[in-house]
Amino acid sequence: MDFELVFTVGAHDVSAVRALFADNGSEFFEIGLATKGPGVVFRGPDGAEKPLPGASWRHAS
Repeated sequence: MDFELVFTVGAHDVSAVRALFADNGSEFFEIGLATKGPGVVFRGPDGAEKPLPGASWRHAS
């Protein structure tokens, strides 16, 4: 595969989306969590939070 999709799914739909991907021979990985509030952080396996380097992308309005 030469591309990957990144998208959000409601917590109540994760199991159904995972099954849909599996039924079609693809994998589904949870890579993050969207929460209320500003900012983007990386949370490691130990729970420690670190700011992500660089500037985030913003859509032109």
